[in-house]
Amino acid sequence: MPRPASDPKPRRERPYQVLRFRDFSLIWTAEVVSKTGTHIQRVAVA
Repeated sequence: MPRPASDPKPRRERPYQVLRFRDFSLIWTAEVVSKTGTHIQRVAVA
């Protein structure tokens, strides 16, 4: 069943598009490193 012409096309979401912004990319990378270090430390202590 075709869509009416008045319906806009569904927008295709790109989840990693936000990483193009330098500030967000730096914060996200630092968070991943921090979480990884915390996990490694918890495993080593356990």
